[in-house]
Amino acid sequence: MGSFSHNLLIHALQHPCWVGNTACFVACRQAADGGDADAVAHLGHMYANGVGVDQNNETASQLFQAAADAGNPNGQFGLGYMHLTGHGMEQNHRAAFKLFQRASEAVSMSRHVNVCALKHASSMVEATI
Repeated sequence: MGSFSHNLLIHALQHPCWVGNTACFVACRQAADGGDADAVAHLGHMYANGVGVDQNNETASQLFQAAADAGNPNGQFGLGYMHLTGHGMEQNHRAAFKLFQRASEAVSMSRHVNVCALKHASSMVEATI
């Protein structure tokens, strides 16, 4: 995790209301423009949920894709969720499964969260076979 992302996370945990603030968006945008994949994924979550910006699934999916392409597990998870639900793109359970799997393999700390999503996506894939 980059130093910006680490500091942002620590600050957000200490001051939860700050996460929805416009200052967070500006700081994330600057870090994302500087190549911080964690910040790109965080911007994706902000756009997906309309936190500090107007909600926009298309922009969110583009940001998640960029972060996922950089190997960022948060981007992989966000993009997987969008594939799973069909928000911002065509629903694709197989793609969701693969993305959740990559994210789970990359981050053992949050494996328990991703494994739940992975199991759900797996059952959806099996149902379509």
